[in-house]
Amino acid sequence: LPVAADQLRLRLENRENVVTYHYSVDDGATWVRHPTRMEVSGLHHNVFGGFISLRPAVFCAGTGSARLSRFSYTAA
Repeated sequence: LPVAADQLRLRLENRENVVTYHYSVDDGATWVRHPTRMEVSGLHHNVFGGFISLRPAVFCAGTGSARLSRFSYTAA
């Protein structure tokens, strides 16, 4: 993310098979949309096999550390 912060919130939204990413550095008061969006209608069992649906995940890389907490998932 293009921001330096001790803590941040991430929000992923799948609306009509387009996943949009948002982040907030002020405890959710304001949200910034990340420029990357993904069209995911082709990511399903009939194409890749072996799984039923998309699943949210977080990937962390680098020399620092990350702690994930207060994860919630809401189906629309």
